[in-house]
Order: sequence, then C-alpha cells, then structure tokens
Amino acid sequence: MTQRHTYKIIRAVCIGLGLLSAMTLAMVTVVAERSDSGPAVAVAMPGLICHLLITGGHGGTHAEEVAGFTVAVIVNASVGAAFFTMIFAILKRFTRKTNI
Repeated sequence: MTQRHTYKIIRAVCIGLGLLSAMTLAMVTVVAERSDSGPAVAVAMPGLICHLLITGGHGGTHAEEVAGFTVAVIVNASVGAAFFTMIFAILKRFTRKTNI
C-alpha cells in the first residue's frame, strides 16, 4: 500500500467520522434542549451558549426561540465536523513532503 492510498483512506475515514460526529452532536443538542440531561448539556454547550445569546437568557419570542435552536444545532454540528477536519489537516501537514 502506497502513501497515496493510505492518505486517501485516512481522508475518507476523517470525512466519515466528521459527518457522523456532526449528526451525533446535532442529535445531542436536540436532547439537551428538550431535557435536563447533564452530560448532554455539557456536550452541547457551544450551541447552547449561542442559543442563550440570541434569546437573551430569559427566553424570547417564538421566532427568537426557533432561530436560537436552529443556530445551536448548526453550531454543534459544525464543531463536531471541525474536530475531524482539524485532525485531517494536522495529519496532512505532517505527511507532506518537504522540498529541501
């Protein structure tokens, strides 16, 4: 197996895990919004903070609540995908050939 094939496999794995992580964090955000589950709230914290920034902490109008919930899901899905994108970028940087 060449380095190019290994790179493609690592890339596919990172993309797959990034998508899986994004979907999982989106679902955890929904659970954290609907319940008071401590671990779910801890994992979904970045999105919940954005939700609180939009609604003002004491709740808002229905439109603000819907927008805040949507932003919370998008933020947490982005955080999940960004984690594996960062891992892939680091691996790509370390496996790059240098022209010395």
